[in-house]
Amino acid sequence: MDSTAPPDLLSVVPDGVFGPLASPNRRHYWRLLCRLFGEFFGPDAPLPPSTGLPRREITAALERYLLTDDPWEDAEGESPDTPLPVRAAGIYERLRAAGWLRQERIGAREMVSMTPVVARLLATLLEFSERGPAFLGAKVRSIELQLQQVVDGQAGGDTLDEAADQARQLLSHVSAIGVQVRDLMPELSRAESTAQFARQLFERYVGELFVGDYAELHRADHPLARRTAILAMARQLAESPLRERLLEWYRDRATHGDPDRAAQRLERSLRRLREIDRIDEFLARLDDDIRQANRRALAYLDYRLRAPDRLDALLRRA
Repeated sequence: MDSTAPPDLLSVVPDGVFGPLASPNRRHYWRLLCRLFGEFFGPDAPLPPSTGLPRREITAALERYLLTDDPWEDAEGESPDTPLPVRAAGIYERLRAAGWLRQERIGAREMVSMTPVVARLLATLLEFSERGPAFLGAKVRSIELQLQQVVDGQAGGDTLDEAADQARQLLSHVSAIGVQVRDLMPELSRAESTAQFARQLFERYVGELFVGDYAELHRADHPLARRTAILAMARQLAESPLRERLLEWYRDRATHGDPDRAAQRLERSLRRLREIDRIDEFLARLDDDIRQANRRALAYLDYRLRAPDRLDALLRRA
């Protein structure tokens, strides 16, 4: 098995799971899934029976949701004028066929549940849609503490994998911020204010939405300055006897005794941790994106306060 090959998502989730979210009524389906998850299947819901919930309870909930979530698009031969119970039953069948809901006959009743894989997928999508500012310092501290536990022999490969995943997420987040910053330009260009206000708005927007501790990233006491300690511990873990202990952990608990797969799992985590050494490269590009967007925002607002025919020259100069 190639350790660098991308994971096969579609072999893990049901084949049609994204169908409702790609349909003309995708926003309605998303709201229904969120409400079902919150009321019946999510961590905030009462613990459902191990056999699931009666089908009628789920379709009744869908009927309630539909009362406040109209109008739907007339799609797939189903008219919004269809009686409510019929519409709810049709939507239920669509969600069941797509894999969001699982139906089983228990005795004389049809019981409904949400599989753990689908519940985890929905929880991840909800977390993504509700994302707030990322505090990079907290992520770095978490990575360092977890690695220290592994080095001290207090934790095994599961903790190493978690630290490695957080390191990958850290770089991915910083990498994506530049694109998000550039996406702010249309919003900033609609503002009618002074250049100073635009600058303050922009910096506050970046700090509050994208990186909560952006203003502190380059300070010597910011946790990012501790990345050298993370890299040093990653090097320690790549050497015996720590390496042998981790290989044994992966063999016994993660790869069914396969030494080659155990070595691949260990190397993947160590490689992800070593990538944190590139954080300066990502931060430099982020700083450049922010400076450039600031200049463009100021040029645009300067144009709004001056003659329209100077816009092209100001933008080129920015």
